[in-house]
Amino acid sequence: MRRYGVLFVVALAIGLALAAFARRPASRSSTPALLPPAPVVRITLEIGSDDVTPEIVTVPLGSRVMLSILNRTPRDHGVSLAGYQDRVAAPRIVAGQRWSDLFIADRPGDGFAWLVDGRPMGHLDVQGPHLIEGHR
Repeated sequence: MRRYGVLFVVALAIGLALAAFARRPASRSSTPALLPPAPVVRITLEIGSDDVTPEIVTVPLGSRVMLSILNRTPRDHGVSLAGYQDRVAAPRIVAGQRWSDLFIADRPGDGFAWLVDGRPMGHLDVQGPHLIEGHR
């Protein structure tokens, strides 16, 4: 009878080990999947005396945005993008001059305001799923 008890314990241990192995997540491949490059969206923003043109710009989530800002006023202006200040913050753009930069539009939402000297003037909409891990 003792022998059957030992066999039962060994079989139970093997069964538990197999069940644990079957439940573990599948291992990820060591080579990353090749994804197509994100599309490049070109935006030319023009600063006027009391507005920006275009007032509303829409880009797809994950796109690379090539931003060009033209200052059409006789004054220098500072420009940033609310919600993306860590990525889009132009130094003072001299009157009549152009400034360019590239950033990734990876924060979904609408109404990211263009801030010209701290004042909202127009906005950027980033279209895509809003329920993405890390973007709550």
